[in-house]
Amino acid sequence: MSLSGLETRTLWLTVWHSDMFGRNDFLGEVRMPLENKIFDDPTPKWYPLQERVSL
Repeated sequence: MSLSGLETRTLWLTVWHSDMFGRNDFLGEVRMPLENKIFDDPTPKWYPLQERVSL
């Protein structure tokens, strides 16, 4: 995929707690539009988890 193709997309990450004794628990999600992102920046970034959004 080209860089210009990526810039039209949104990265959607969900975070779950994996529980071996029961069901897995949803912890949160982050939606990050990739428009104007610098993909080769090695600096770590923190993003707050949001509540689940239904589509």
